[in-house]
Amino acid sequence: MHRLNEIIKSVWDNKIENDFRNSCILNEDTLKNAFYCHLRNEMEKCIEYRNFRIYTESNDFGFLDYSQRPDMIIVRLNKENSNGKEIEIEDIVAVIEFKYKPEKRTYVCDEIMHDVDKLKDYHRHTRVLSDDCRFYIGAITLGDFTQDEWIYDKRTLENWGKGRITELIAYEPNGKLVFKCIDH
Repeated sequence: MHRLNEIIKSVWDNKIENDFRNSCILNEDTLKNAFYCHLRNEMEKCIEYRNFRIYTESNDFGFLDYSQRPDMIIVRLNKENSNGKEIEIEDIVAVIEFKYKPEKRTYVCDEIMHDVDKLKDYHRHTRVLSDDCRFYIGAITLGDFTQDEWIYDKRTLENWGKGRITELIAYEPNGKLVFKCIDH
């Protein structure tokens, strides 16, 4: 899964940053769509990821018990039947939540921390997560909102997230856009 983590971070640092600078990302949905497109293209280049699939807003695979569902998941298939309708997954290898906030608002931090809490709930209650499943927060915050890291609560990392969470961040300190990835 180390290689998949590197692909995800490369998509953020290179492809998403380029899309953003070329005005291809307008909101959270276009961010998710762009990320899906680039991630799928990069994964298809690697033979070891041919039995993986990317799903957005899925109610399947153990998320039926939630009123919330992840923005994106990556699953490893066990097998797929010949008509392509029944999918049997081996496990979920990545869960990604996205946020796009074009201006500073007092509730931005609360919304992103709500997504961190959702990842924690997925970790606790989803039975088909792989042992090395990684969790991602992809957040673009613009304007004078210059948060350069979202996960300050070290209890989150110690209790369930240490070595499993990556922050994909874009923000504007001093008016200059910065994209970065932080593995926790």
